[in-house]
Amino acid sequence: MADPQTGWIEPAPRRSGQTWRQFLSAQAGSILACDFAHVDTVLLHRLYLLFVVELSTRRVWLLGVTAHPDGPWVTRMRPKLRHGPLGDRATRFTYLIRDRDSKFAATFDAVFAAEATAVAGSGSNFFPDTAAAVAFHDQMRKLWEDHVTWTRLTIVSAVGGANGEALPDTGPTLGRLQANQDDIAAAIVPYFGQAAGDQLAALLHEHISGAVTLVLAAKAGDTAAVEAAKTAWYANGQQIADFLAGANPRFWPQDTMREAMQMHLDQTLKEAVDHLQGTNNYADDIDDYEQAHQHILAMADLLSSGIIRRFPDRFDED
Repeated sequence: MADPQTGWIEPAPRRSGQTWRQFLSAQAGSILACDFAHVDTVLLHRLYLLFVVELSTRRVWLLGVTAHPDGPWVTRMRPKLRHGPLGDRATRFTYLIRDRDSKFAATFDAVFAAEATAVAGSGSNFFPDTAAAVAFHDQMRKLWEDHVTWTRLTIVSAVGGANGEALPDTGPTLGRLQANQDDIAAAIVPYFGQAAGDQLAALLHEHISGAVTLVLAAKAGDTAAVEAAKTAWYANGQQIADFLAGANPRFWPQDTMREAMQMHLDQTLKEAVDHLQGTNNYADDIDDYEQAHQHILAMADLLSSGIIRRFPDRFDED
């Protein structure tokens, strides 16, 4: 409060809860911190090292090394906490501290949240702890796994064989992919209503139609059509992200949803391009699908956790 005579402002009152220092001291045994370091090779190539530090012992563990430390790569390093040098000891840690480096994508936080690890600064601290919550979590994963699986099968069928003709199953495969969009939309209806489900379904059908248009334009080598389709497809992806953020802003923040959708589109596009390029890129094509699969599981966890946390009474044990 300001003194009207002197203009001085009194100090802010002390916090009633723990200070950051007290929290770190009290929880040191359950905290990991992660960050990047870099080294330059003799050929002047820069390599980035992702490592974690046990706060209580200051012991450092290397998780991975790469020349391209983007969001998908960082997210794929997550299993090394459980299956790498930490082994079973990793289950002791319930907090992970990291900075706001853009290399830590939204899906990085979502994956750790799904494993009951709170990511400092992200607001995530979630694990499905009832039978209903676990079932919904698994259902959402199945829906989005179907999404990337039928997307891949549609790409393969539409691109076709050596003669360049689409495979005979292209129509039915695309039909199954479009049906998946209705399934995903139906999953939110019990929580956000039929109108919201219908709106999401329309956006998702447009997402698939746009992807098909883009793939066919790329297959035909029509550069102008590719650019037009790509622009429209990415605009639709942003509309999907904004719709979800508007429906559940607390647990699906707009920047998080836009980042998650952007990554999904980037990975799907790369997968399609590498498949179109044929035998020389099949290894990359397969790796593209693996990355897209891992990302979509994290995105599904982000969506299911957002619904469970917003509507906790719907998932209570009887």
